[in-house]
Amino acid sequence: MVDVTTYKFGEKNLFKVGSFSINKTTASGTQAVTGVGFTPSVLFFITCEDGAAEASFGRDDGSAPYCVYATADYVDGWNYNGTNSLMQYQGGGTYYLGKVNSMDSDGFTIGWTRAGAPGGTFVGFYLAMA
Repeated sequence: MVDVTTYKFGEKNLFKVGSFSINKTTASGTQAVTGVGFTPSVLFFITCEDGAAEASFGRDDGSAPYCVYATADYVDGWNYNGTNSLMQYQGGGTYYLGKVNSMDSDGFTIGWTRAGAPGGTFVGFYLAMA
């Protein structure tokens, strides 16, 4: 079995697969995701909340975030957001969303915005590319 968590070409890391989570009762702010092993140039995200009809797929290069997302509010459909790369929308103006504030030497920093009173835990999986 091959470990594809980190892939190298020579001594250079080319990509890293990882995950993070945040409780959506946490106020707006930032979260550093570390352990990537290099400064990413682009990130791809898959997010969800266990037991909830909320999911998103996004990308971010630190300057041009984008995501598509599903929620129970949009029956049989998806929506998009061109200003954030991570989104959990619970409906009625209640959401928890994020975008990359910076690409760091060992990961990245997410800026979170909380509106309304969302609950649950936001789980994100990422693919970081050099």
